Amino acid sequence: MTPEMIEDYKRCMGDIEYFAEKHIKVRHVELGLVPLKLNEFQRQAIKDYSEKNVFAKYANRMEGKTTIAAIILLHHAIFNQYRVSLIMGPKMQSSNEVLDLIYDMHQNLPEHIQAKIVTHNKTKLEFDNMCAIISGGSNTHQGRGRTLSNIYIDESEFMNTLDEVFTNLYPCISTANKGKLFAFTSTRTSEYFRDHK
Repeated sequence: MTPEMIEDYKRCMGDIEYFAEKHIKVRHVELGLVPLKLNEFQRQAIKDYSEKNVFAKYANRMEGKTTIAAIILLHHAIFNQYRVSLIMGPKMQSSNEVLDLIYDMHQNLPEHIQAKIVTHNKTKLEFDNMCAIISGGSNTHQGRGRTLSNIYIDESEFMNTLDEVFTNLYPCISTANKGKLFAFTSTRTSEYFRDHK
């Protein structure tokens, strides 16, 4: 790598906003693949993620909540070692779609930022640094017995297993170093998370 690439890599490692706006590309319905420009909701989501272990952030439709969750999980997987993140959703398909988005983002990164992929299928994306992102659907047993760095709950307002998530999976992040349980979702879920901190 050139000195410029090394400096860029180091800056990405320490700054999710920089990583996102410098290197993440998203698919636009009319323009195709375009560079990401973070909105205020997404910037605040990154701040909340860096400061809180358990949180839900209210999001209106089309604010880019799944995009920012994917960026956070991808960043965590690239710039750490031996970490596992779990994506939960009301259906396996919705969790798989988030995993697909993460894979797509990774493939469009410049080569000096990418991590080498060792496993990629519908339910798992694993890198050579021993970090993995797993799609779990609504199956709260998917993460049991693991030490999880992140649990992201997608479309949590449609999940009827939040009690099970907290009962079965919260211990998995409480043993991890700064483990996170988070969702970007509705007011109802935000209140639920507040009650379970």
